[in-house]
Amino acid sequence: MCSGTAAGKYPDNRMLGWRPFKDGVPGPYLWKSYKEVYEEVLQIGSALQQLGVQPGSRVGIYGSNCPQWVVAMQACNGYSIICVPLYDTLGAGAVDYIIDHAEIDVVFIQDKKIKEILSPNCTSATRLKALVA
Repeated sequence: MCSGTAAGKYPDNRMLGWRPFKDGVPGPYLWKSYKEVYEEVLQIGSALQQLGVQPGSRVGIYGSNCPQWVVAMQACNGYSIICVPLYDTLGAGAVDYIIDHAEIDVVFIQDKKIKEILSPNCTSATRLKALVA
């Protein structure tokens, strides 16, 4: 996890970087510091607790790799929550099966995937307490 120790010792050091694309052209790298990521991790972890997510519970992450995916995973790790990847290349049937089989209650989801998970074909969505976009 992006620990409080690292955030305390190196608050302004780069921790998480990504390169946004515009019209298929990569832009300059953008960075979040240890302090920024740690603060986001604490906020997300606290929000999960408010939703009733307990240590050992399972939370899904559905979408392509992105900085938000990493921060959500760090929050799960920091609060002893099991992170279940729902890769964006999986079909709706596989995602439905995994949500049900893994007993996932909350899913972090990219905007472009919301329609899939809320479709009538994704019957396991009824068990979800929350979608976090």
